[in-house]
Amino acid sequence: MRAGKFRSFSDRVAVGSKNKLLKFMSIYGANASGKSNLISAFGFFQDSVLGNLDSSSYPFYCKLSEENKTKESLFEIVIEIDGKTFVYGFNIILNSASFTKEWLYEELQAAVKSGLIIVNKTQCNTGSVEMGLYETSINLLKAGVLSGYDITTEALLTKMMCLLGEYGDDIETVKSLLQTPVCGELTIEE
Repeated sequence: MRAGKFRSFSDRVAVGSKNKLLKFMSIYGANASGKSNLISAFGFFQDSVLGNLDSSSYPFYCKLSEENKTKESLFEIVIEIDGKTFVYGFNIILNSASFTKEWLYEELQAAVKSGLIIVNKTQCNTGSVEMGLYETSINLLKAGVLSGYDITTEALLTKMMCLLGEYGDDIETVKSLLQTPVCGELTIEE
């Protein structure tokens, strides 16, 4: 739970890289305000992560419409570890406990905005990175991560070293040239 403005009791706040977090949290509110549902949501999240879900555990959905039985619900949590922020989440069809998507990524947008160049490169010997084809790469695109297309690790490293050596302060030129074939090191299919 993030801390708001405070003047005293600073010993009760853990200060991370970007966040001031409470060391202790309590939940209070009027009857039927959702306190138990919030605790149940954390329990559900924990069961999901630990693989303790069975399809009869959560046969719940909004019963106003029968089509809601097959709709996805999204769960996402932000985690800060050693000054790094990570986002973990998943989509699930609650009625059948069927996971449809799952993701874990470091908060990249802030890094890219600060001038860090991040390239999404495949580990496969053949094939190419197709940014925007899958949900994960859509998030990478939104964060400003560049496509490495089919460049090899060695070619990417060499190209980065050459471009940063030549245009070190001009990050936009480096980014542009990283995605431009110079001597057959990458293939851009249109």
